Amino acid sequence: MKRKYRLMVWGLILLMGVLLNIKSVDAANNAGFEVIPVAAKQQLNHEVTYFDLKLAPNQATTVTVNVRSTSQKPITIETSVAQATTNTNGVVEYKAFKQNKSWDLPADIEKVVTTDQSKITLQPGEVKPVTYQIKMPPESFDGELVGGLNFVKKVTDDQMKTDSSMGVKNQYAYTIAMVLHGRQELTRNKMSLGKITTRQINNRNIISIPLNNRTAAFLNKVTTKVTITKQGQSKVIYTQKTADGQMAPNSVYDLPVRIGETAFKPGRYTAKVAVTSKQQHWQFTKDFTITRKQARHYNQKAVLKEDDSWLGLSLIIIGIVLLLILIIVIYWRKQRRIKLLESELAASKRDSNQ
Repeated sequence: MKRKYRLMVWGLILLMGVLLNIKSVDAANNAGFEVIPVAAKQQLNHEVTYFDLKLAPNQATTVTVNVRSTSQKPITIETSVAQATTNTNGVVEYKAFKQNKSWDLPADIEKVVTTDQSKITLQPGEVKPVTYQIKMPPESFDGELVGGLNFVKKVTDDQMKTDSSMGVKNQYAYTIAMVLHGRQELTRNKMSLGKITTRQINNRNIISIPLNNRTAAFLNKVTTKVTITKQGQSKVIYTQKTADGQMAPNSVYDLPVRIGETAFKPGRYTAKVAVTSKQQHWQFTKDFTITRKQARHYNQKAVLKEDDSWLGLSLIIIGIVLLLILIIVIYWRKQRRIKLLESELAASKRDSNQ
C-alpha cells in the first residue's frame, strides 16, 4: 500500500513537472526568445538567478547574458539598463521610465553598467551573448546599487499593423535584476515625505503621498496608514491602509490615496502618514491644499459617482409643499363649512322671525 502511495505521489510530481515545462516552453515560444544569465566570478549568492555582485571601488568587470531565439523568424532584441524604482502599487520594478524618481543615489547604475550591444538580431534558434561592462564608482559607498538588465523584442511593422487591427498591444520582455554591493550593508533607512499633490489614475481621482527612501537599501514588508482631515478638524474624510509593500533603494513611492469615484473638493487639508518596515517606523504630518482650479480640472475628466443627494432634497421639498397645500385645502374647506353653517343659521333665524 505504501509503495502504491509513493508511486502516486511521484506520478503527480512528474506530471506537474511536465506541465510546468510545457508552460515555460510555451512562454518562451510566445515571447520568441529567452535569456540565460552566465554566472559571474564575483557572484555572492549562487542560489539566485539575478546578478548579485560585490566589487571594490573603481573595479571593472563584465557580465554576460545569453539570448536565445525560439522564434521561427528572424527577430531583433533591444537591451538597456534601468535603475530600480518603486511603482504606485508598492512593487519594485527594474524597467526604464522617462522619469525615474530617486533620492541621494550613491551612483547612477545606468552609468556604472553599460553595453555597446543595445540591439541584436537573431536568426531562428540562434544564441548570442550580450556583454555588460561594469565600472564601479571611484569612491566607496555603503548600501546597494540596484537596477535591471532589460531585453525587449522589437515589434515589426507587420506585427504592429496586426495588433492595431485586433485592438491589442503585445510586447514581450525579460528583465534580470542586478545588485551591486558597496562597502557594507545598511540596516537603518532614512525616509522623508515629499509634496502632497492631486492627480488621476485611470480617470479616478487620487491624492499622491510621495514617500522618499533616501537610503541605499531595500525596504521590505512596508505597511502604510493614511488619514486625511480638513485643516484644524478631527473628522476623518479619507483613510487608507496598505500592507506587504516593498521600496527600492533611493526610490520614491508615490503612494496613491484612492478616493474612488468621488469629486475633489477645494480646501485646505492635513494628511497624517504612518509607515512601518519590519522594526522601523515613521510618522509624518503635512498640510496640503486642493485649489478650485485643480478640483475643476480633474473632476471634469474623472469617472464620478452620480450625486443623488439633490434627489433626496428635492423629495423633501416636494413633500413639504404637498403638506402645505393639504393644510391649506383642509383649512379652506373648514372655513367654507363654517360659513355655510353661519349662512344656514342666519336664514333659519329670519324664517322664525317672520
